[in-house]
Amino acid sequence: MEETSQNLLDLADKIGAMLAESALSDDIKEHLAANLDKLSEEKLIALFDGFRAEEEEMRRIAFETELYLKEQENSWKKVEDDQISAATIIGDKWVEKLK
Repeated sequence: MEETSQNLLDLADKIGAMLAESALSDDIKEHLAANLDKLSEEKLIALFDGFRAEEEEMRRIAFETELYLKEQENSWKKVEDDQISAATIIGDKWVEKLK
């Protein structure tokens, strides 16, 4: 029984750390933090799983956002290079005509 109590305390500590990093509103965070010690083992596990899922989803979104931004940067760089190339070709043609 003592080991189970320690496991629950460890789980509550982990939840507390995850709660601090969560995107939840401060009101919800405060309410959950104030009542962690009153939750059953099942509710603590569900809360832990929920925070872990939130963390994984935020990491996935951050990765996809970074990938999107890199793709956009590369696309704009290509547009810029194409415009410079087109301007150079047009400029060269005008230089030839003016000779």
